[in-house]
Amino acid sequence: MIRTIFNKLNLSIFFKNTSIVLFSNLISRGLGLITFILLAKYLSVSTYSALALILALIITLTDLINSGLNASVVRYTAIYKAHNQSDKISKLLSTTLINAITISCVIILVVFFLKNEFNIFFIKDGNYQPELFIASFGILTTFFLSIYAGIIQGLQSYFSLFVGSVLFSIIRLILILILLFTDNFKVNHIVLMFVIAPIPSILYYHLKLKLYVPNRILYDRHILKETFTFGRWMILWSIVTIIQSKLDLYLQGALSTPEHVSYFDVATKFVSVPLSAFIALGTVLNPKLASLNALDIPKILPKIMLISLAMTIVLFIGCLISPAFVSFFFEKKYIASYTPLQIMLLGLIPYVWCLPYTSALFAIGKSSAFFWTALFGLAINTVSSFYLIPKLGSTGSAISYCIVNSLSFCLIYFLYRKHLKLCFAMQTGNSNKQ
Repeated sequence: MIRTIFNKLNLSIFFKNTSIVLFSNLISRGLGLITFILLAKYLSVSTYSALALILALIITLTDLINSGLNASVVRYTAIYKAHNQSDKISKLLSTTLINAITISCVIILVVFFLKNEFNIFFIKDGNYQPELFIASFGILTTFFLSIYAGIIQGLQSYFSLFVGSVLFSIIRLILILILLFTDNFKVNHIVLMFVIAPIPSILYYHLKLKLYVPNRILYDRHILKETFTFGRWMILWSIVTIIQSKLDLYLQGALSTPEHVSYFDVATKFVSVPLSAFIALGTVLNPKLASLNALDIPKILPKIMLISLAMTIVLFIGCLISPAFVSFFFEKKYIASYTPLQIMLLGLIPYVWCLPYTSALFAIGKSSAFFWTALFGLAINTVSSFYLIPKLGSTGSAISYCIVNSLSFCLIYFLYRKHLKLCFAMQTGNSNKQ
């Protein structure tokens, strides 16, 4: 029985795809880290703080309007592919791109008219209104990149996903290096480079998806309704998760100093490298587990947990050597990032043990579990950060991150057990009726 399940999952292909995505994420995050190291090294601490807040604001807005959409695109592309419904994939691609253009234009106009308010509320020091407006166009390019990548992931074309992801990181780094060597290393130019960097990857994905690109504009409300059935909970989950992911950066600006914004952001950039490796597992695992019967999933999870164990060992090692990496790149400039970085690496340990259970919940369609877990995490994050940031600055945010991940693991495990029992009861009941 277990061998049959393994054959359905096709573990050799699974590990091959996971390796491709892992390699892709590590290269992309590594190149991204180099990019942000250059920015942090050659900009003053206060200027880097302003740039980090501008980019964080635009990323937050992009993620909010993309809330839950990417998860639905991945899931339904995989389902349509499994049923040989290429026409539905074409309609899904066209419909989501039309929505992306419409919503992005609205947000760009909002940023244009409220750029002064955004500047006062988020950045405070300095006038960065032009940079905020330029950055708002990044909503459209990033949104497009996300949609195309979601379709590619759903089709399980992981090598294409690898090329597009690495291409984006390489282009972004090259553009930043051009600014550095031409003595144009200013915030407005840097922001513009971030806006145009996704375009080559979008074009590459478009060419790879030529089979699914319709000859005319298609807007299918039935596809929208079908995907929304799953996506409504994912939208709520995504909104809460996005707010939580940027909450500490904004609270650092409000409750601490610009320097602590920079210290915390540098720590998160280093944490993003191992985090990308863990995300690679979920990227491949989600569509694979979705192809299994719900009752077969618990039998495969112990094998996947071996990967979580290996990741835990890597995190312990990383915690010990991470200060040396920060010191190598910045010497003593960001010495205050050492402790937050080490704490956040430890905080990733419960996160990696969440991954098998979250993928299982994704596969059986229990997207409501993601929302309730995220809402719980946001509540804990808000309370702990409001208390810890004024006292400990960037270290307070790191401790809050550790607390949230630990408690979220407990909740996601509880929800996994609960929903699995319900699935078992439903399928057993159906079998008895037959």
